Amino acid sequence: MARIDETSRNLAVVDWVIIAAYFVLCLGVGLFSKFRKQRGEAETAEGYFLAGRKMLWWAVGPSLFASNMGSEHFIGLAGSGASTGIAVVSYEWQAVWVLLLLGWVFVPIYLRSRVFTMPEYLNKRFQSRSVRTYLTIAALLSYVFTKTSVDIYAGSLFLYEAVGWNIYVSAAVILVITAVYTLLGGLMAVIFTDVLQCAIMIIGAVVLSILSFIKVGGHDGLWSKYDSALGTPWKAPVANASNASVMATVALNGSNVTQGCYKMTPYWGNMFRPLDDPDYPWLGLWTILPIMGVWYWCTDQVIVQRALGAKNNLHAKAGTIFAGLLKILPLFIMVMPGMISRVLFPDSIACADGPSCLHYCDNKWGCTNNAYPKLVLNVLPTGLVGLMMAVMMAALMSSLSSAFNSSATIFTVDVWLLLRQSASEREKLIVGRVIVAVLVGVSLCWLPIIQGSAGSELFVYIQTIQSYLAPPITMVFGLGILWPGLTEAGALCGLIVGLFLGLLKFIFGNVYPKPNCGLIDDRPDFVKLHFMWYGLIIFGVCGIVSVGVSLFTSKVPREELGGLTWPTINDPPISHGAIGEKGSSLHSGGNKYELPQITKSASNGVEMGRHNPTIDTKDEVEVRPTFKGHLEGQNFQMKEYLDVVPFAKESALTKWGLRCFSVCTLGALIFLWIYYR
Repeated sequence: MARIDETSRNLAVVDWVIIAAYFVLCLGVGLFSKFRKQRGEAETAEGYFLAGRKMLWWAVGPSLFASNMGSEHFIGLAGSGASTGIAVVSYEWQAVWVLLLLGWVFVPIYLRSRVFTMPEYLNKRFQSRSVRTYLTIAALLSYVFTKTSVDIYAGSLFLYEAVGWNIYVSAAVILVITAVYTLLGGLMAVIFTDVLQCAIMIIGAVVLSILSFIKVGGHDGLWSKYDSALGTPWKAPVANASNASVMATVALNGSNVTQGCYKMTPYWGNMFRPLDDPDYPWLGLWTILPIMGVWYWCTDQVIVQRALGAKNNLHAKAGTIFAGLLKILPLFIMVMPGMISRVLFPDSIACADGPSCLHYCDNKWGCTNNAYPKLVLNVLPTGLVGLMMAVMMAALMSSLSSAFNSSATIFTVDVWLLLRQSASEREKLIVGRVIVAVLVGVSLCWLPIIQGSAGSELFVYIQTIQSYLAPPITMVFGLGILWPGLTEAGALCGLIVGLFLGLLKFIFGNVYPKPNCGLIDDRPDFVKLHFMWYGLIIFGVCGIVSVGVSLFTSKVPREELGGLTWPTINDPPISHGAIGEKGSSLHSGGNKYELPQITKSASNGVEMGRHNPTIDTKDEVEVRPTFKGHLEGQNFQMKEYLDVVPFAKESALTKWGLRCFSVCTLGALIFLWIYYR
């Protein structure tokens, strides 16, 4: 059990009431969203997985933010801030402009191509099950072993440290409640609760941040005190003088060996650090982080699914801008509070040596991960402690619910429908809910593995794995969207080569583990290469391989790439029999479309034109699909062309408003980068 050097305080009755009210409110919002949305209509797969494409920008933005900000962000960002200063916020600030890429570049393609999932997009773009299968497997594994497992561990660890709940009990309770409203409500329930939880997270974190700044003397007080916040070595009580002499000698030797492990970096207040910085080299932050960001924000199902659930392209774009603005906040509500915790509690958070750290948090290499929980328990007054406990559970449950719903979507669309192409709407919904229940069980079974790992090493492990996983996927999506010439063979070769390079570094990294601090690092240079630099190598090699192979292999005909690339975004797409091609009535300003059931028949080689009549009725427009046939050898191939998904009409005010907000967001980010350079 971790020990703290300040007087511990148990939760008061009012704190427990607030926590209980939070759980009830979350369940109520989730269930209300389910019953409100149906209004007597049968539930459909589009409604469950994409919220019926009805979400407005003010719901999309917070949902994007809350889906990303799990409890590991509160603990991890505050802990890194307490340990190395402000540079860790680079992960958050690089996401701001990547989110703008999502809204302005990627979402229009995803909407025009009528996809539900990212593997489905790759299948349409390259007409390849192999590429689709690669991304499906990678996505499902990453959700189970890097998203849900880390969120569960971080959230349960916080409850264990702050309240004393058994880690398995707390994890089980949170998982079950999260799964209930995800199972019942689908994406709309998830997004509505995301909005609620985002509000709770921001309000609670801002309150804690303000109170913490008051205690430390404001921003200037933090800057003047942080670099001198060093703990006093802890001395174990001894029974007699002889034992005292022995203990003093052991403590001195241990301090001599590990004294370098607990020193503060001189660049703690800088966003731009030297190229040889072991944590945040500036060139790595401006190269590999955007690559990882595009993978996470623009191609990951958990995130993209929120944008695809928007009412139309304008709401999706505005939602990503809103989320980008919210991503500026973590420096002030997570990183700096972690730094303040070091100033207020130096003996434990900034423990001086191994024995001291072992005494205060049972981790001889540091206690910075305790920074945020310690602030919550020692700075906030009664009542607000319960609010912050609710904040942590909000972050955990939001991230988990997003992963659950997105995993259900991917499994149903990219696995089940390949096995059961004639599955009914009810069957799709049942399969989606069953996979959520399975994920809950797998996540609970994975807890012992997570608990058996050091929390800090687990976080480093996750970041490292992502730097190996992201580059090939980012390269294939980027080239696939921008260049119609990328072929199936080129994409698959790039993905396989990237996977091989990532596995190679991962295997050698485990064969030659990093030595404990204070010992000589005699590993091969290849193993010691920083993960940011190695990620850049993977990215470059994958690009060369993908382009080189594509130049010598057959391409997908340009007329079959309608809506799948930017050069062909306005061309009619062909039908792949996918779930997203079954729309409902076409509404003004929305992304919905109608495709009547058509019986295909041979046309004796006659091409049927693209200009088809439409039938106008009072409430809707019926668009008749187009067929075009062509000869391939002795076989006549028929292609069904679908209507181009209409984008919402934007007025001059809306157009320039979105542009101005985008520029202002980037301007605020540039100012902060320069100010904290």
